[in-house]
Amino acid sequence: MTDLDALYSDHANTLRQFAYRRTGDADMAADLVQEAFAKYAATVEQHADRPAVEQPQSFLRRTIVNLVIDGVRRRGRRGRTPPMDELAFEPRDHAPLQEQQTADRQHVVILRSALAALPARERDALIMNRVHGKTHAQIAAEMNVSPSMVSKYIMNALRKLKRQLPDATS
Repeated sequence: MTDLDALYSDHANTLRQFAYRRTGDADMAADLVQEAFAKYAATVEQHADRPAVEQPQSFLRRTIVNLVIDGVRRRGRRGRTPPMDELAFEPRDHAPLQEQQTADRQHVVILRSALAALPARERDALIMNRVHGKTHAQIAAEMNVSPSMVSKYIMNALRKLKRQLPDATS
């Protein structure tokens, strides 16, 4: 068992309760914990030459709080309608430039290749969560595993993709 697995086993339930108290949504709390652990793993991996996080549980709690705040801000921005004077009156050409289309296609090919290299269960859990928007509980029911196992699948997949795609953003 790695340090990350031990940390997850020791603190995931407490952190889920912590996240639930802030969101009131058990599925969102599970997703926040999973994302916090993914950020923790990325931070530790980035600073492999020295200890990156002295107090992992504090780091994870702070990350969850930050993710909740970011979510509230995002929802607030989505609900805002721009005033009429901010809207353009001339139609715009929204078609991307040819170079951008070519670059986008290349990124898709690279991403598909990286996803194909993942173990099937990790890839399936990640796609169900990130592409189809399914909760950990829904994925667990479909895969016939526990929600914590789903979290581990997704964390492992994200960690492997981060190694394969170092230039990619979240």
